[in-house]
Amino acid sequence: MADLKRLALSVGIGVASLLAATASGMHATANALAKRAPELASTLSDTPPLPLERLARAQFVVAENATSLGEVDVSSAREPARAALDRSLLSPMPLAVLAWDAPADRRARLMEIASSLGKRDPFVQAALLRQYDMTGEPRRALAVFDEMLRVRPNLASAIMPKIVSALEDDSLVMPLSDVLASGPVWREQFFVRAAGVPSVAENLVRLRLALPETAKIPADTDREMIGQLVKSGSISEAITLYRRYDERAASSADRSAVNWSTQYPPFDWRLADGYEAYARPRDGGGLTIRILPGSGGPLATRLIDLPDDVRGLRVIHGFDTEDAHENLQIALACADGVHPLAERVFSGSPFVFDIPSRPTNCTIQRLTISGRAWTTGAPIEGEITSITFVR
Repeated sequence: MADLKRLALSVGIGVASLLAATASGMHATANALAKRAPELASTLSDTPPLPLERLARAQFVVAENATSLGEVDVSSAREPARAALDRSLLSPMPLAVLAWDAPADRRARLMEIASSLGKRDPFVQAALLRQYDMTGEPRRALAVFDEMLRVRPNLASAIMPKIVSALEDDSLVMPLSDVLASGPVWREQFFVRAAGVPSVAENLVRLRLALPETAKIPADTDREMIGQLVKSGSISEAITLYRRYDERAASSADRSAVNWSTQYPPFDWRLADGYEAYARPRDGGGLTIRILPGSGGPLATRLIDLPDDVRGLRVIHGFDTEDAHENLQIALACADGVHPLAERVFSGSPFVFDIPSRPTNCTIQRLTISGRAWTTGAPIEGEITSITFVR
């Protein structure tokens, strides 16, 4: 639970520090008022937080280099907290102050009452994190983070990286799964952010696959998560997700052709879609390609895991001019883009694009179709009907 402890400590200290900073602005006024006329101070507001509660908030201290929630000093806050409770037993923050460093059984009882009265109070949340850190309850600690982000979305930039880094701990995968299955508002943001952190990629995939179908993760989130995993270099984890959530990609051994899906790039096709040059899916499969004079570049690209026994790709197309043949290319490289494998121009249909043996570290390849129409030439227009495996 080491990462849970780091998560609870860093977030809890952050919340406590935030409270201390917020309270410091009112400290002088509240302190002076309470010293001079505590009875008057306690009657100046009919709505919470009462001045005595404000004073309690202003009196706790977070050590500058704190590494534990235990280093948050609440001793000066106890007296105004007790005074606030004398006025109202329904005030959660003073209860949390008194629970902070109380003996375990008393702390648990006080925190149960405080959280039932106002678990959205920031200090109560910090105290709950301390409680669950001390009792080793990751699911309940994560529920506090969830509550924080639901109530204060502006805390996401501070809290989210810490939740993501906690995913390095294998033991937190299932507790996080339980929280995410409930549909918190920050779920999609978490997945996309975590996908960009290579150190949590393996556990992120475990987490995503552990979620039940009833969690209803939007396809856009899976699509963006797969893309982020690829960008961060976690390609094997990305293709694991792709195979799980795209039925067309299920088993490479059963495939005989390249599919034309565009749903989950980069493992499905990413197509050019400009006015001067585009590649668009055809009804029934394949691509329609159009390139105006003076235009060109990559038209269609995707990552693919070719079966080991594939030695070529058979391309059937509808381009019937020599000019089009000479200015359309198909290329294959390792997914890293650094190691090209093969490249050739089109020729009469059908033609076979020969593929050499791949290095052992080239299990995923990048397939690219590109073309260019010269300024003084004619447009290039036609279709690619199919690309099938030659074994």
